[in-house]
Parts: sequence; C-alpha cells; structure tokens
Amino acid sequence: MTPRCIRLPFACLLALLVAGGARAEDEEVAWKPEVVARVGEKPLTWDELCRAAVDHLAPALEIPESTASSVLQRVIRECVVAAECTRREIEATAEEIAARWAELDAKTRGATGGTKGLRDVMAEHVVAESAVRARLADEVRGRKLLAAGVNLTDLEKAAEVRVFLPTALGPAASGGPPEVVLVVDGNPVDRTTFGRRLLANLGAGRVRSILDAECRSRLAADAGARLSPEAMVEELRHQDRLAPFEARFDPEPVWETVFVHRGRTERHERTPEALPESPYARSLFGLLKRFREEATENEVRLAWRRGKEGVYGPHARATDLEIRFRAPGDAAFSKAPARTRREALKLARRLKRELDGGLAFDELADRYAADDDVAVKRLRLYQTDHARLLLDRVLALEDGEIAAPFETLSEVHLLRREALLDGPPFEEVEPLVRERLARERVRTWLDDRMEDPESVRLRWPLPLMP
Repeated sequence: MTPRCIRLPFACLLALLVAGGARAEDEEVAWKPEVVARVGEKPLTWDELCRAAVDHLAPALEIPESTASSVLQRVIRECVVAAECTRREIEATAEEIAARWAELDAKTRGATGGTKGLRDVMAEHVVAESAVRARLADEVRGRKLLAAGVNLTDLEKAAEVRVFLPTALGPAASGGPPEVVLVVDGNPVDRTTFGRRLLANLGAGRVRSILDAECRSRLAADAGARLSPEAMVEELRHQDRLAPFEARFDPEPVWETVFVHRGRTERHERTPEALPESPYARSLFGLLKRFREEATENEVRLAWRRGKEGVYGPHARATDLEIRFRAPGDAAFSKAPARTRREALKLARRLKRELDGGLAFDELADRYAADDDVAVKRLRLYQTDHARLLLDRVLALEDGEIAAPFETLSEVHLLRREALLDGPPFEEVEPLVRERLARERVRTWLDDRMEDPESVRLRWPLPLMP
C-alpha cells in the first residue's frame, strides 16, 4: 500500500477535479485563466492568492493539528523524498507515468458516472496537463524509493530543515530570506509553491474566506490606508491601551475583519511580532485608524446616545460561578466537559449552601483552579441582548444575594448581585465610543464595496490552479 504522504495529494486532486460541474467563469467577464478576482481595475492572480494564503494562515502553522501544519510536514517529506531520489538517480519512465495517468483517468470516469475523463475535467477547470504529469512522476519516484527499502522517517530526521515563521511576512518577521517559507537540505520552497499546496488542501469555504480577506485588504490598500510597519506598531500600542478599558463594557461581537485582542485566543489572532509585517493587518488597521480620526465629536456623541440604554448605560455588577456540563451530543469530543447535567446541578446546590454559609467566591476560585469546567467570573451586565438572560436574574436580587442554581444551554450558574451602577459620562467613554464607531464604519465600507461589482468581482467557484 502506498503511504499516505504520497497518496494524499492525488486523492485531493481527484476530489477537486470531479467536485461540482459548473464552470467557474462569470458569464459577464472574459476571465484569463490565471485571474481569480478583480479589485477595481486590478486583477488578483492565482499566484498572488497563493502567496496571500500563506500570510493569512501563518499563525496556524504553529498548531500541530491544523491543515496548514499538516501541509508543511507533507511538503518537507516530499522535498526529502525528491532529494533522495535525485541522489540515487531514481527516475519515472514515460510508461510508468502513463499507467498512473490511466488509473487516475479511470477513477475520474467512475466518480463522474462515465461522463468525463481526466482530460475533460482538466480542460473544464483550466489545469495544465504538464503540472499533473509532473506530480504523477514525483509519486512514481516516491514509490520506487519505498520499494528500495528506504526508511522515510530516518531520512526526515537526518535532513536539515529550516522553517521561517511567520512564513509570509518577510525577513523582518521571520529571520529568513524574502519569499522563502522553508529550506530542506539547502533546497528552498517559496511562498507561491507552498501557498499552492495550502489552497489545494483546504475546503472550499476556507479558500473563499481567504479570497474575501485578500480582496478586503486590497480595497483598503488601494484607498491609501495601508500602514507602514512602524505606524502599525503605534496602532497596536493604541489597541493595547484601549483593551483594559474596553474590558469593562459589554464585549463587542468578534469582528474577524479588524478586531484583534492579543489577550485572547482567536482564530485570526497573530503574534505581536507578525502583525506589523502583515499586509492584511496593516491595510485593515490603517482603515480603522483613518475612520477613527475622521469621526467628529458630534458623530461620536450621537453614537454614545444610541448606546446609552445598552452598552454605555446603567448596568449591574455580579459574580458568576459557572459549571459546564456535558450535553448529549458532546460525547464524541475529547474536550467535552466531564460532568453530566445532573452532576453539575448537584455540585451547584452544594456550593450554594457553602456560599450562603459565608464561603467567599475567591475561595471557590482557588479550590477549582485546576478544573477546566468550573470558573468564577466577575461580570458587568448591560442592557443588551447578549447579557439579557443573566441580567434579568441579577435584577431580581438584592445586593449581596445569591440566586438559586439555574441552567443555560450547557452550564449551571450561581449568580451573586454585587451592585447596580449608573452609566459613565461621555468624557470617560469617548475613546471607546470613537473606536467602536470606526469599526462599524470599516465594516460597512468594506461590505458595501465587496457587494459592488464595480469595486470587486470574484471568480467563484474558482478554477483549479493552472
């Protein structure tokens, strides 16, 4: 049986070739094969999207179970195999490549019900035959190497591998030469090559999100908003100064396009060292800075008045003991809570008796510090939909009173009301109101242009890479 490291790229290729049946071409646009989008009058090519994909996925390369990390390890192994094949003068003959082509063609016909062969689907999706044959030759050579009894794991251990992270962000961030992602035994792999492998192994939804993000980045850059790395450092300092103040208020829903909070683990978070070098981050934060500076005092006051009954208005301060429990559908997940609903309720009732007897919440926090499913939280509950369920419970209490245990979707709560507080004056919250107004305007500005075919036109579904 062929090892997975050699078989997988062709399984992915086959799946991509036969998926769907619609042409990628927009009927109103004569797309060139290498173009995947247009931002204004400027084309975005496959190669540019591949390089951008490395930028957008760079943080995931450090997560062992991520697709990006798996692709990185696969590329390293393929480089090691290719170098060893060259050293041993192992080649693939034309007959061997033709036999493998016939196998793949048969699989393609089987997957399409006999309506299309491999060449039909390649022509439909603008895939170069030379590229497919080159990949087949690599596979044949790899099989011969394995047949010779070579231990690939030993080869990898002996190889000299240098990975430059964050890979897409240039020498200032990675310490490596520009455009190089990794070097295996002296052989460099550039961003475009690695980006192609990344996109070929991602699901359609993830590829679409990268395409969207790159178009948004280019919109901001074309508007002259992209910050220099030095200006980006100053912008991050501003965000850091604002973060403790913002934590006092009802949290804004996660804004993946712009909002970055380095104190939290978010899917799009990048390390502080990576952000100043990222074109994507510099474009979007530059747009945020522009809208923040352009907002007038009257506009900021109006936004404050709109939020005065909610996020900036009267609110309750409370302490919440939260006990997570395992829902029926969670059993298949390795990180599912250990307690059942019944066990969580039993624990909550016992702790309620201890709290009523004078035990402090801080003592409970220390007692359950090592328990991932028990947490003590200090809350500020504003009159928003996000906090309404807990706020209603707190408003029914007196200061210092603890509510009886109650359930939400997958937690049991013990809430103690601490105090009811008035909203802060405008002067105190003006920086935060201005910031959130700017974020809202960036969202609107980008969304409007992404929906305007005169500004952005996407080629979707995409053809396969040429």
